[in-house]
Amino acid sequence: IVCTVFLCFRFLQWKPNPVVGGGIILFSIFSVHGLWAVILGNAVILAGLLIAGVILALREEQDELAGILLALSTFKFLTIGIFLIFILLWAVIKRRKRLFFPFVMTLGILIVLSFFFFSNWFLPYARAIFTNLKFGDWLTPAKLFKDELPNFGEKLGWIFSGLLAIVLVMEWWLAAKKDFVRMLWTAALTLAITPLLGLPTYPQNYIVLIIPLIIALSIISYRWRSSDKIVIN
Repeated sequence: IVCTVFLCFRFLQWKPNPVVGGGIILFSIFSVHGLWAVILGNAVILAGLLIAGVILALREEQDELAGILLALSTFKFLTIGIFLIFILLWAVIKRRKRLFFPFVMTLGILIVLSFFFFSNWFLPYARAIFTNLKFGDWLTPAKLFKDELPNFGEKLGWIFSGLLAIVLVMEWWLAAKKDFVRMLWTAALTLAITPLLGLPTYPQNYIVLIIPLIIALSIISYRWRSSDKIVIN
């Protein structure tokens, strides 16, 4: 988690003072979602580190490294899959072709190695995913709305998720031919909106949202130079 925070500072080119930086690190670790993920040993922490590395690699125009890190992060697809799709689409439109070969090769190698060591893993894995999707007690807007409004809450929740999906697609379209800064903002928005799109997830996976939070805090710091106290609060 600490490495993820420092990677965020690096790709934002943000050097907060020690009090603000220390406060962000402590919040990242000891917030309910951070501490929950640490206690459970949730691998989503590694996924967050990898996608922070992807963003930094793209900023430094190290597209090959970004492709490798993006492939390595696919093990948490339900959490970062929408982000992954956005990055791939953005790379296609921006003609960052060097990202794709390392991405495909790394993913291919991982799949081959998985079958080499565990030749029969796919069918049990597929059954487990299907069972979780069907019977898992997932946290989605439809479920939350249904708990509060039993008669029509579920439909309202899906409408809410649908509207957010439309907003996200529009933001992707606007970011398609813009510079890295706009891509960074849209990537943060993608991560933030993903839990609200109706995809199955658990609250301990929300630790990846520390990335868009740090991006938002850096914008506050740049726009209002006297905002350190606001950031800490």
